[in-house]
Amino acid sequence: MLQLPKPFDHHAATYLVQIAQASSDYAFGYFEGQGLGFAEGLHLANAITEDECSQLCLVFRDAADRRR
Repeated sequence: MLQLPKPFDHHAATYLVQIAQASSDYAFGYFEGQGLGFAEGLHLANAITEDECSQLCLVFRDAADRRR
């Protein structure tokens, strides 16, 4: 399981819930993109490593794939 720094785990969980509960294709794509952007942003800010970023992106993609 991916262990994010404390301030960021809530945000990641929020994006996962939003992906799961999206009511339209637009909202679904929007929240998937937000989650992936969030992961990339954490990496660019040096809050997580490249490997952790890849793992977090995979979590968002897996959630999106399950939703499809």
